[in-house]
Amino acid sequence: MSHLGIIIDWYGPFQKSEAFKKIEENSFKKGLYLLTGKVKYQRDKSCVQYIGLSKDILKRLKNHEKVDQITKEQKIWLGKVASCGISGKKSKVTDRRIDDAESAMIYFMCPPMNKRKKKNPPQNTTTVVNRWWSSKNRPRRSPEKDEWPRLIDYMGEDGAWMCFDDGTFERKTIQD
Repeated sequence: MSHLGIIIDWYGPFQKSEAFKKIEENSFKKGLYLLTGKVKYQRDKSCVQYIGLSKDILKRLKNHEKVDQITKEQKIWLGKVASCGISGKKSKVTDRRIDDAESAMIYFMCPPMNKRKKKNPPQNTTTVVNRWWSSKNRPRRSPEKDEWPRLIDYMGEDGAWMCFDDGTFERKTIQD
């Protein structure tokens, strides 16, 4: 399998009701979503709690138990894959680009509420470029410039490099 490059445009942050409206208005039918905030008893700063994907984001967010577990400072980011698709017959129901992007982000960012995809690295070597847009569709820096990577470059057994908006790089090795 060849290396895959994926660009994700993230829009937000939105309150839950705003996110639902944005999804309906802008045909965010399928894609990625990112949940931030604090869970019950959390005292440290707000953080990425969960990263997910869905063929029907609105339905998923309305029925997802993780959404209601984030009780303070809840924000929702909506992600659309902006890069071109992969030609040929699809072997999975979920678009490989979305699945690989979600896998890389979960494995290397380790959101606490994600249970799957944290133990094993992505199946394919993958480069994920995250582009951040305000709720008014203007380019912006990543929300947490030192924690949310602009770039994840996963090269297989050699691990990955993550680049952040503050200009720093971090090397991540594959966990044993």
